[in-house]
Amino acid sequence: MRRTVAFTVALVVVLTTGCGDGDRDTSPEETVTLDTVDVPESAMGSEGEDEGVAEPASVFVLPAEAIVDSVEVPTSIGTNVADGLSMSDGELFLAQFHSDARVIDPIVPTLTPSMTMFYGAFGRAGTLCESWPLDDVYVNQRGVLTSGSCEGFYRTLPDAAELPTGVRLLRHLPISDGLATGLMHRYEASFAATHPEQSVVPIGFPASRGADVVAQTALTDEFLDRLQAAWDARDPAAIGALYADEATRHDGFTADQQGRQPIADWYARLFDAHPDAEMTITEEYAGGLGPGARYALTMTTAGGEACTMQVATVWRTNDDGQIEHEYVYYDPDTVLTCGWATDPP
Repeated sequence: MRRTVAFTVALVVVLTTGCGDGDRDTSPEETVTLDTVDVPESAMGSEGEDEGVAEPASVFVLPAEAIVDSVEVPTSIGTNVADGLSMSDGELFLAQFHSDARVIDPIVPTLTPSMTMFYGAFGRAGTLCESWPLDDVYVNQRGVLTSGSCEGFYRTLPDAAELPTGVRLLRHLPISDGLATGLMHRYEASFAATHPEQSVVPIGFPASRGADVVAQTALTDEFLDRLQAAWDARDPAAIGALYADEATRHDGFTADQQGRQPIADWYARLFDAHPDAEMTITEEYAGGLGPGARYALTMTTAGGEACTMQVATVWRTNDDGQIEHEYVYYDPDTVLTCGWATDPP
């Protein structure tokens, strides 16, 4: 299947200060200083919440009822954020976030002053996008990834008639205590790889930032090629080798794993349970915050039926290209169809 490469684009560069080349690459998992103000982790839109890491005894850790109950809040938040943007309903949009929630600039990862300023600059329909249609929702207990589009993204460019009508996006909303802690956008980049200037100018970046987009897209493509090859080999050790020694796999539906060996052990249990499991990457994302992808897992259930599970994941990698943090989100309906519960149907 042809893969669609995408990159992360900051919607907030015009709101931030100090976004030049000298800024440090800010990890969402650490405290940063923005305009001389220390911002705690809870305000950073952290890609996942470290609430203790437990290694499961099997692939599955939740009964079906718990999965159904756990997806209501993240699904609602993801949908309401999209509706708030599309309907220019600032009250609905802002009600989904903690008061100290922030948007993270994914190309030069820094924080914007506030979610209110982000909405004021870009959130109303007709500012950045004419509309923000929502397609798919991926969830776990600690967050939501939604896929959709920003229609009208290229409309202000001189050659708009020759460009797509909009750009697809992946929106990441980590959740704590029933509200989102931040917002990160990742944007389609199959077009941007050959037209980088057109892809960054609408959001306020100088055209020179197009070089970063090209480089980040190439790095993501290389990373996902290695991941696909390890999956094709069904080799838990090869998959584990993609992770740093102290990496964490954040997965609310199958429990978290911390460390290269526990992660490899989880994949060994997965392949034991589903020896025919295959992964097909359908969309790629890239940027300063690290790679991302949407993909399909095909397998045979314990009852002998073929099924396909839809998954979306974002990664943070170190300078050596190894995974330090992985955040996994699922289409909950396909999780249950494939029997990924302690009491499968």
